[in-house]
Amino acid sequence: MLPHSARQTGQRPSFSMLPYFFILPTLILIGLVVVYPLVEAAFLSLTDASFVNPVPQFVALKNFVNILSSDTFWQVFGNTLVWTVSVGGGMPQLRSTEASRK
Repeated sequence: MLPHSARQTGQRPSFSMLPYFFILPTLILIGLVVVYPLVEAAFLSLTDASFVNPVPQFVALKNFVNILSSDTFWQVFGNTLVWTVSVGGGMPQLRSTEASRK
């Protein structure tokens, strides 16, 4: 709803940039802390960059193909899945069941 003086004269309320200046530092910080590392990680995942090889070469999805075809990856993935389900889902459920019986 328009302020009383704006309603009487038919004028539009003035637009202020002040709220955008207040939120600008937060947007810059989010960009530096979240967006930049995310974009950098996505770029590096498509190269063969390492500490030994400081000049990365673009290898596209070769890194992902290598990982997904590795038996070690699937073993570790399975172990992580078992650990996450048992500790993250099973153990708290058992403890809450025990606590409710007492």
